[in-house]
Amino acid sequence: MKLRFDTDEYINEIFKGSLTQQQIIRKFKLNYGLILTEGNIQSSMQAIFVEDGALNMSLYEGQPIVYLNINDLQPADVCINFPIAEMAYKGDLLESFSKCADNDNDSFGHFFAGKILVGGKLFIKEFSSATQTQKDILKFYLFHVNNSSKYSIEIQFNNLFSLNLLPKIVTLDGGELDTYDKLIKWMNDLYQNKIIDIISYDLIPISQLRHSTLSIDDLNTFYERQPGVTKFEKKLSLEEWVGDEVYSNLMSWTEDFHLFQGLIVNEDYEIKISKKIVVDFVEIPKVNINNKSYQRNIKPLTNLEDILISNNIFSIKDLSAFPFIKNNFRDYGDYIHILFKCERYEILLDKDLIKPTKEFEQAIESALNSTKPLKILRDILNEYGHLFPQRIILGSSLKNILPSNSIPVVDLEKLAFDDLNISYLLTREGEVIEINNLSNWIQNTDNSLEIIEFDNIIPLYKILEVEQQKKIDDILKNDFRIIMTGITDLKDLDNNDVMHYKRINLNSESSLGSEDYKVFGSIISEK
Repeated sequence: MKLRFDTDEYINEIFKGSLTQQQIIRKFKLNYGLILTEGNIQSSMQAIFVEDGALNMSLYEGQPIVYLNINDLQPADVCINFPIAEMAYKGDLLESFSKCADNDNDSFGHFFAGKILVGGKLFIKEFSSATQTQKDILKFYLFHVNNSSKYSIEIQFNNLFSLNLLPKIVTLDGGELDTYDKLIKWMNDLYQNKIIDIISYDLIPISQLRHSTLSIDDLNTFYERQPGVTKFEKKLSLEEWVGDEVYSNLMSWTEDFHLFQGLIVNEDYEIKISKKIVVDFVEIPKVNINNKSYQRNIKPLTNLEDILISNNIFSIKDLSAFPFIKNNFRDYGDYIHILFKCERYEILLDKDLIKPTKEFEQAIESALNSTKPLKILRDILNEYGHLFPQRIILGSSLKNILPSNSIPVVDLEKLAFDDLNISYLLTREGEVIEINNLSNWIQNTDNSLEIIEFDNIIPLYKILEVEQQKKIDDILKNDFRIIMTGITDLKDLDNNDVMHYKRINLNSESSLGSEDYKVFGSIISEK
């Protein structure tokens, strides 16, 4: 813990000149004793020290403090203190205290505070029963929001997972921070000194004041006690508690790899990840640890299949089942992909865990109600994506591409590296890894995670509600729409003519993109 000393300067910095030293002593009752009850700390009825003693204050510049496994039979099992400052008060004993009986604890309390920490305090409920993924995401949010507010820096990261999917965060006064905005506001208020509560006491028994010949400076601190916390098993800094999860959890992967966004297939069959967030989460995705390494040999039959393999898509061979994508392809040359994959994490994203974002739903609805739904739907999906993977594998991979005439005519999947007569493979960046050095490479793969497979891929529009899906399916079967209705007169026609022509002027919103249209009408007499 780092402290900076200059009481008058820090009183002004924290309290913005609104309180004097004497007012701070009265506000926090620093000259009173303390009475401990079950889960609570309250000031004694009478003061112990005079009010005109010395107040020492120092700013706290260390990490927030995390207390684990707090209390018994309580829903909150983690407490986090966010200290702003430390205070210590020293004053002469009041005559009324010096002359009172030793057992007058109701009037003067059992303890007094050798020092106090002021700042903010959060409790986390049901943390121990949460999944590891939920814990990691919550730690990530707390760590980054704390740093962003404390150091006034802009940290861009995704608030993809709603706080109501995570263990509950509760303030000292019982308020629930169940949204991302509420958490940010609480943290900003804390570091703007709008939240100043006593969050921790270092207690000294009053009996030491009565019977010790030592000065207050030399008295031994009895123990640490906090409002709302009766006991704890472990005490860590926030950074220690968060640990490596800051860098290697689902939140970080979401940022680094743009997970849970659609895959766009352009006209040249280049596949890229959309920049648009397309889903909100109903539940946290399941993350499994997969520690397995294996070789895979694949011979693509078409140019499209080769492109899919190069983009880590192995479960589909063509795109005929995916609308809004042209499916022109040509035969691929006689080449074989030799892959070596080290799987580390499997992320499962069933449709029941997600819902489309409001922005995506509204864009689709607008397209469905337009006069050119198919064209506008295609434009929307060109931006949001055509494919959506429900299973993503993170790990590391190596590859090489060989002409098929250099490979024995046997079961391709059973061929090992020795059978293929290759001495090296390549990383995604083109680094050469010798076959005889694979063991060392495998041991270092945790430090270089990448997406090595997209699987269980569905058309992106299939994440929409059933009603919108059905409308899109109907449009794909029959893209006819009524683009204009109206009434026009048939004046000035020559009754001697066998055929009559009537010009219909379209408005700007009803312009025709092709000659594939039909006009229907009825002749109605005004008589």
